[in-house]
Amino acid sequence: MTRRKGPAGASLFLATLLWVILAGSAAAQGPGQTPGALPQDALFRASLLLAQALPFIIALGIFAGLYRVRRESARDSAMAGENAVRRHGRADVGLHWLNAAGILIGLGTAAMLLRWVNRVLDTQLLYVLHYVGAALIVYALSNFMTHALVGGHMGLWPKLREIPEALGELVSYLGIFHEPGVFGIRLPRSIGLPIARLFVTFGIRKPKDVGKYLATEKVLSFPIWAILVGLIFISGLVKTLRYAWPIPTTLVGTATWVHDLTAIAVLIWLVAHIAPTTLVPRNWPLLKSMFTTRVSLDYVKAHHPAWYRQLASDEQTTRSFRPAQGLESVSQPTSD
Repeated sequence: MTRRKGPAGASLFLATLLWVILAGSAAAQGPGQTPGALPQDALFRASLLLAQALPFIIALGIFAGLYRVRRESARDSAMAGENAVRRHGRADVGLHWLNAAGILIGLGTAAMLLRWVNRVLDTQLLYVLHYVGAALIVYALSNFMTHALVGGHMGLWPKLREIPEALGELVSYLGIFHEPGVFGIRLPRSIGLPIARLFVTFGIRKPKDVGKYLATEKVLSFPIWAILVGLIFISGLVKTLRYAWPIPTTLVGTATWVHDLTAIAVLIWLVAHIAPTTLVPRNWPLLKSMFTTRVSLDYVKAHHPAWYRQLASDEQTTRSFRPAQGLESVSQPTSD
C-alpha cells in the first residue's frame, strides 16, 4: 500500500516549524517579567530550563519523525513471522509507552501537587518530575505528528461514516451480537436478540468489515486522546512559558484551570481507554500487540477481514509475503 510523502519531507517539515519559531524567540531572552512571578530559586530555574528546552525537544521530535519517514518504504513487509502480522511499528509502540510514561508521571505528580493524595516527595522534586513527564509527552507528540502528517500515516484518523460502526462495536461488548462481550459474557439468545434488533432499528450493529484499526479506536480513542493531550500541551505550554515570557496573569490563571480540569479528564479517560482491551477477551491480542507489535494472521482473518484483504492484495502486488504463510484471497463482504 503506497503512502503519500511530501516533497523533501514537506520541506523538512517547514524547516522544522521555522526552527520551532526561532528557537522560542531565542529562548525568550531570559526570565519572564510576569507580575507576581516566582522568586528565582531552584524551582524557578528548573521551570525556566524547561521553557527554554521546549523548542529543542520539539525539534528533536520532528527530526526523529522525519528520519522515520525517510527510512521506511511503502514496500516494507507487514509480516512478522510464519503466522504473525505487524500491527504497529516498533517506533510507534515505543512512542506510545513513552507518552504513557509521561502521562502517568504527570498524573502522579499532579495528584500530589494538587493534594489529591498525600505528598510523599519534596515539592521541588515533584515539579522536576512533572517537567520530565511533560518533556516525554512533548517529544512523543511532535515525533508522532511529524511521522503521520509527512509520511501520510492517516490510518487512525476518523471518518464520519465510522461513527455508527463505533457505536455498534461498543454495544457489541454487551454480548448481544452472537459474540462474547465484557468478561466473555454472551447473553442468551432470548434476551440478546430483542435488544440487538432494537439497536439495529437505529442503524447500530456490530461492524462486519473491520480494517486494521477498530472503529472505536478511530472515532473515540484517538480523537479524545488528541483533544486531551492537546489541551494538556497548550495549557502546560502557557504555564511554562510564563517563566520566560511576560504572559498576563489572567491567561496563566485560565491555563492553570484548564490544565487541572484536563488532568481529571485524562485520569477518567485512561480508565475508559484500558477497559475495552482488558475486559473484552477478543481484544486481548490487540493489547498484546502494544508490547509485541504483532497479531496472528488467523486473528486478522477472523476479526479484521478488511485488513486481511489488504494484506492479500499487497501480496499479489508487491510479492512481499510468502505463499506458505497462508494469505489467501477473501471476497468482499455482502450487504445484508
